[in-house]
Amino acid sequence: MYITTDTLKISTPKVHIHTLDESSIKELVNMETGVIEYSKIKPELLQGISGLKSIQIKPDNLILEFSAKILGNDYFKGISINTIHPALKAIENTGIIKFKDIQKVINSSDVCRVDVNSNVRLDNLNHTLCMLNKYSMVKDWQSDFRLDNKNKSISFKQKIKTYPLRIIGYCKESELLKSANREFIIQHPKVHTFSKGIFRVETNVIGFKRIKQQLSINDNKLKTVLLSDENVNLNVLNRITKVRMKPEIKTFKSKKDLLAYNDAVIMLTESNFDLSILESNLIQRVPSLAGSKNLYRYMKSYAEYANEIKNDIAKEKGLNCDVLLDELKNKLNESFTFNK
Repeated sequence: MYITTDTLKISTPKVHIHTLDESSIKELVNMETGVIEYSKIKPELLQGISGLKSIQIKPDNLILEFSAKILGNDYFKGISINTIHPALKAIENTGIIKFKDIQKVINSSDVCRVDVNSNVRLDNLNHTLCMLNKYSMVKDWQSDFRLDNKNKSISFKQKIKTYPLRIIGYCKESELLKSANREFIIQHPKVHTFSKGIFRVETNVIGFKRIKQQLSINDNKLKTVLLSDENVNLNVLNRITKVRMKPEIKTFKSKKDLLAYNDAVIMLTESNFDLSILESNLIQRVPSLAGSKNLYRYMKSYAEYANEIKNDIAKEKGLNCDVLLDELKNKLNESFTFNK
């Protein structure tokens, strides 16, 4: 399989640009020298265009950043060697820019950023997120974990200063239902329907050198990048999870700890692990907690218990770390092979 991407940032020579709507251009001037550093398309003009993130105009080249949303109903196909032509055609259809020859743009553009993605269907999406959170203390990576009705995700970012790799796994349906994507979903309801049960894994790769390393290619030409057959997401996941985490036996230091754990189980399961519902239930039970420091302390404690309890529930179902991790890796490999 060749890679599929969610977001691409490319640099294309201006000689391939036929026309550019001059009324849409905003010049950025260096306040000290008075020199125009570069121009860009006015951000307000891009707000109603799903998938077109930015256009920068420099002396010799044009920097385009766009996502798979530019493909509309074909969003889940991603930007690939098979969809790059219709993606650039869709950018033309906005009326802001027109290319002389799209194929020449594809052949001559360089890639500055690529977000390589994989879409897999998981039966135990929440448990998989909790399993991955066990790797939050892994050396050389920093993580961010979210698990509620609005945001179900985990990300890992390299602890380096220059162009760090970042991989994120998240519930695609939850992400699409955010307010920022409302117009896109209204225009393309089939995308929302297809997103149910999808776990999106995505690696952000930035910088010429980093892109060549991660995609195992010799240059950063757009066509070369899209013809890479490197399974980037699986490779990065393997690096993070190379030391397997084993399920721990549940023990309690005191009766107080046991009672606190049991209370958290009751409160979290009653609210279906939605912390906003749990907070409302707590205030309804004890009205004086509203707006108090104690409420913050209780909610922090429940949030910490949430991941632990979900892991324990998963273990009871036989969904230990090894099982869930192997399932995810196998599906990443299968989805990659399937599209070959």
